[in-house]
Amino acid sequence: MRSLRSILLLFFVLICAIPAQADWSLWQEYTTISAEEKPFITLEVRNFYSRNWPPRAQWRATNRSKQTLYCAQLGKRVYILSHGRKEIKGPQGCRTLASGETAVFLNDTVGRNGDRIHQMSMDVFSFDLEKGKNRQQVPL
Repeated sequence: MRSLRSILLLFFVLICAIPAQADWSLWQEYTTISAEEKPFITLEVRNFYSRNWPPRAQWRATNRSKQTLYCAQLGKRVYILSHGRKEIKGPQGCRTLASGETAVFLNDTVGRNGDRIHQMSMDVFSFDLEKGKNRQQVPL
């Protein structure tokens, strides 16, 4: 009897958890910024989909150079949802990235429950090579 209750309880928990499951996609390379014909920064993006939650996008940057990048910042991001609606998010970031370090930026929540992101783009990625000096803006 005890094992039957345990099995029923486990079954109930699994049934309740299945609709709540949501999936992050795998990271996909958005672009690699090069300097002197060597990879300098790699930008990647992934998205989140669930029927019960609005979609989200998450960006990450990897410093592939030998120098520290100060105030690494995502530029304006544009998301086009599967039904054609467009959402724009402002600049985000100001993270310091040591050589070889990866930074994951805050999620962008776009659309409504059950929507899907059809297309994502970013206008510029910016950073300082010296703290507070030598600001670089790389158009994407």
